[in-house]
Amino acid sequence: RNLTAEKQFETIVQENNLLKRAVVTQRKRQRESEDQSQELQHLRQMVTQYQEQLRTLEKSILGDVVTDLSLHYLTKAKIMAIKDVERYEIEFVTKILNCFLIPNIEHFRAENLGHADLISGGGAPEIELSRQLGAWAKVLHRMDGSV
Repeated sequence: RNLTAEKQFETIVQENNLLKRAVVTQRKRQRESEDQSQELQHLRQMVTQYQEQLRTLEKSILGDVVTDLSLHYLTKAKIMAIKDVERYEIEFVTKILNCFLIPNIEHFRAENLGHADLISGGGAPEIELSRQLGAWAKVLHRMDGSV
């Protein structure tokens, strides 16, 4: 094809304009992507802060749930309650005592409660619990290879 110099120049100018628009579009997309990334990072930080605030609030609310008076009434009803157990220790304690967790008052029904006719060891439930936890700790200590 024989194109005149003018047509070749027009073609080059059009291609140049297309390339410029493509570069501008790419830069816009990159800026939008960076803005979205910054916004996402900011949102993640906010979520983390809110989660921490919720944990703090939960601890402050739940910290006063089991009072000495409530423990007194539970003991009178012959219900053993364990106070001041960290969240990560709950599974350990439930395994040791062969019981399960009742996390919600709506599940606090007779069919969900266990019973003990006789506590082995002849001592008070707290003493037996202490013995069982001590024995389990010794087993774990040996498994650790620290002995």
